[in-house]
Amino acid sequence: MSITGEEKSSGQEITYRKSDYQDRWPFAVEEITVFCIEENLVYFKSNGKTYPLNGKAMSASERNFDSIWLNNPKSAGTKIPIPSEFIGNALDNCK
Repeated sequence: MSITGEEKSSGQEITYRKSDYQDRWPFAVEEITVFCIEENLVYFKSNGKTYPLNGKAMSASERNFDSIWLNNPKSAGTKIPIPSEFIGNALDNCK
């Protein structure tokens, strides 16, 4: 499956903003819109691009979000953890 950003979500889209997460925000963009499509594939959109967010979506996509995933200033060599609600809430909407 190739994700182009035109896929229809199975449920509602949820927007998360950097301003709501402060130093816990994991991405180099100001906001993301998370959604779920068939078979519990969770993606997010930002700045006109669509990225896979959960493992199942990553397996189905050629793109990843490494280029916008921020390094963790509190732990060298790691990335800022993705808040669990990003994936959990999207999966709840996929049902």
